[in-house]
Amino acid sequence: MPLIMLKTSAQVPEKSKQELMAALSTMLAKTTGKPEEYVMVLVEQVDGMFAGKPGPVAFADVRGIGGLSKPVNGRITKELCDILHARLAIPPESVYCVFTEVAAASWGWNRATFG
Repeated sequence: MPLIMLKTSAQVPEKSKQELMAALSTMLAKTTGKPEEYVMVLVEQVDGMFAGKPGPVAFADVRGIGGLSKPVNGRITKELCDILHARLAIPPESVYCVFTEVAAASWGWNRATFG
């Protein structure tokens, strides 16, 4: 149920995309305390700029049922920025993250909802 949707203007080579998604999945499971079996990662290539200047940027939309809080969100932001900087050379100051808690009854999976 934790989900991270990453949009980035950085070039993500096909051969390393799976490694990036695996790193994001593991990070999200560990920081939220949720089983990785429920983590979903989506990566999308987009055009973008930050502060009116071209360069690699990223936007992460993180959603979950429980597990998100001010301290957790801070750890996710730090670890996400570290991963994106190391793997895609995206400066941390060019990354935005948004966090959304979703009610269990509003999250469907496997023909039912979680609540």
